[in-house]
Amino acid sequence: MTLTEYRAEAFFLMLQRSDCQVVLGQMESNSQRVAATCSEERKYPIAKWKIEAFGNDQNRLLLRYRVQRRWPTGRSSGPFWIWLSKADGDWTLSGYETWY
Repeated sequence: MTLTEYRAEAFFLMLQRSDCQVVLGQMESNSQRVAATCSEERKYPIAKWKIEAFGNDQNRLLLRYRVQRRWPTGRSSGPFWIWLSKADGDWTLSGYETWY
């Protein structure tokens, strides 16, 4: 597993542990988006994730994951994108997008 995948892994673990407001608040200035995303994460928590693809553009990396979520009627699968940016020699989470 690469350093960037470890960063993404830590991100998913924080979402699972209900640290959603903290982890998303560090990279998202729109508090309404953070609140809405965290509300959905509580309703449909991520159970598993697997990397499907990645791409890069100079100092920015995009990781696309397939996530399985727990739904009241079982499980659902969908995409989750994570962006990492390189600054001062280190990769940090800089964005995300998911579908519910």
